[in-house]
Amino acid sequence: MEFFKNRHPKRFAKFSIVGSFNFLVDIIVLNILSYVTGFNKGVFAAIFSAISFLLANVNSYYLNKKWTFKSNSKNSRYKVFLAVSIMGVFVNAVVVYNFTTYINQTYFSDIVWLNISKIVATLLVVFFNYYSYKKYVFSGN
Repeated sequence: MEFFKNRHPKRFAKFSIVGSFNFLVDIIVLNILSYVTGFNKGVFAAIFSAISFLLANVNSYYLNKKWTFKSNSKNSRYKVFLAVSIMGVFVNAVVVYNFTTYINQTYFSDIVWLNISKIVATLLVVFFNYYSYKKYVFSGN
């Protein structure tokens, strides 16, 4: 694959570290919203997933800009970063919604199933985000 040429494995490792930290922010906010409201399925799960993702997204932009891609551009590319991320959050929310609404599992509590759904959704989006950030947001690095 294209992103494994040259320095890309190191950069992808940094991206993964930043992503792991942002995932912690994302999952903590998701669980706080679910705990405070008592909602952890369906539409509310999707909305909470989108909110938590967007909060982690701001942090993700700055960490990826400064550390992963080492972009010193004064031209803010956050709008493009956010546009790519919104595509990712849409896929993320759809996966969480479908898992928590249509999969009738009995092995896990609802909150554990919400977290499993979020992990699956995040894993599906990570490669799309990396490639898109590299190509459209932090290009030339």
